Amino acid sequence: MPEPIQPFPLNPDIWHLIFNTTTQNDLLNIARTCRTFNTIATPLLYRSITLLTPKPTTPDQKTKLLSKRTAERQRAGDPSNPNRTREYDRARWTLFARLERDEHIRSYVREVVFPSSSSWTGYVGYLREDNYDRLCRLLLRLPNLRRVKLGCKKVQKECGALVRAIAAHPRQPELEVTICETDKRGEFPFAQAVSAPTAGAEVQDSGLSCVSSLTVTVEPHRWPNGGGRRMRDIQDLFFRCPRLRCFAMTVRNAEGGHIFIQVGMEMYGAVSSFKFGGSHGDGDGDASRRLVFPPLEELSLDGYQMDAVECAYWRDGLDWSRLKSLTVGPNETYARYEQDEGGLLGKFAGYATSLTTLRVLDYAGTNIGYGKAWVIGPTGEWRDGLARLLDSFDSLVTLELRGYWPSRVETIWRHRGLRELTLHVDEVADSDERRVLSVEELEFLDERCPGLRVLEIDIERDGELPITILTTLATRFKSLHVLSLHFELGLRNIKTPLRPSLSTINAHRLGKLFFNARHHAGIATSCSFTITLWTGRSYPCEGEPERDHTRFADEYTATYSVSLADGGDGDSEALLEVRRVEGKSLDIREMAVNPSGIFRG
Repeated sequence: MPEPIQPFPLNPDIWHLIFNTTTQNDLLNIARTCRTFNTIATPLLYRSITLLTPKPTTPDQKTKLLSKRTAERQRAGDPSNPNRTREYDRARWTLFARLERDEHIRSYVREVVFPSSSSWTGYVGYLREDNYDRLCRLLLRLPNLRRVKLGCKKVQKECGALVRAIAAHPRQPELEVTICETDKRGEFPFAQAVSAPTAGAEVQDSGLSCVSSLTVTVEPHRWPNGGGRRMRDIQDLFFRCPRLRCFAMTVRNAEGGHIFIQVGMEMYGAVSSFKFGGSHGDGDGDASRRLVFPPLEELSLDGYQMDAVECAYWRDGLDWSRLKSLTVGPNETYARYEQDEGGLLGKFAGYATSLTTLRVLDYAGTNIGYGKAWVIGPTGEWRDGLARLLDSFDSLVTLELRGYWPSRVETIWRHRGLRELTLHVDEVADSDERRVLSVEELEFLDERCPGLRVLEIDIERDGELPITILTTLATRFKSLHVLSLHFELGLRNIKTPLRPSLSTINAHRLGKLFFNARHHAGIATSCSFTITLWTGRSYPCEGEPERDHTRFADEYTATYSVSLADGGDGDSEALLEVRRVEGKSLDIREMAVNPSGIFRG
């Protein structure tokens, strides 16, 4: 008699790894399948919980929510009846009550999230009635809590008790705060709440030791009368977090777009940077010198202007040996005065010498040098500053340059431990040809950075496919796992589209050439190796007839993913799978036989 088939022959640890990659909805369905899957999926399902209802973002979600509210009002009779139970609140109450009464489920929770886009419903109103005491008691009863993400503005307004509960938790969980919007009075709810007397003496005196991440977006142009108060609140909050590891600051203009020249902005009462002693002739110099910078490990500055005085405080006060990640842009982040030669990156050269990740981003069309350091975009001085920064250390693992090129490309090669490299510049209609790596530079890059696993670069297709560049990439870079190649759109002459076009047929031809050359070179290629061929723009371009170029870009933008099919090993007989990820096909024959955009051959 044959033995019965085991329904779950895999080890539970393997199922745990598989379930760890699924979504919350999939985990919920898996947990209802059987007891074995329920035991594995339930801890993952409750690992991160959201205690507020996210706002609907898509038209379908908004339609469903409106239909639910209409049905509830019809059942309740009186829309103003406070005793009615809304369907979109019921799920949160059920989760909250289940956590309160079930000790095992509470032990699964590692993260509690209050999302930024949260609906202000009756459920949250009930929590406010006792100043969030019920919520604080629940947080203290989560034995394995590691992180709390606070983004909801309504909760931030009265978060004193919540911060005290997190600080008193025996596990000392981290608090990650996101401040995306400010009110019309020029105040930040979180900063005001933790400074108010109701926050408690322990919060006011000892500081916000539980805050590990602070992400702030400020618009000083929108309400000029409150712009200075906004930035002062951010500065006070920044220095009150003695264990802050991640800080991200984004400064936007009134329209929410990127900032260009802001000279003279402060005469209208809007302040766009921190104020230290001697900065613009105000403040107590001795008091500013006594400020202790938090031990930052990640720093992101987007649209932030820093003068020479403030830069000196950052250089002298920050523990640069701890800083591992630096991100600048894509909004213009530069020094405001002409004497600040080299810009912000040049000022950090010789200090930020322990970085493992550097990202410098810029919008297309703003990278044209005009000879002044305070004018729009990364000028020649800025490119020199980037080169000086790269030349001052050699510890980078990830380097991402979008819209920027250092004045000396050889400064990139000195980082021999690079694993991920991105060199991409979007096209601008009225600019010269963009900078791309030559065959010799690619060969030198392979010699100096043999461990490179992810590479994203630009290539040109002047009347023919870039066979030489593709062959060089295929026969070298033995550790490469992901390759992304960007083809120019041809915005300099939109009346004559570039040829050959990027289509499924040409993508398959390039993929076949690459994998065959790699196989003949004796380089083993895993089945997960992916080549991305794309053309388009990362950021909106400036200084061009937007209507004509947008229409042209929409017509020819395309992204193709090429990989080995059916577990092939890259030999000449292996099948390739070409998937059209974005854009429409430019080949009529392809549309007739392959409308789905997936081709194997």
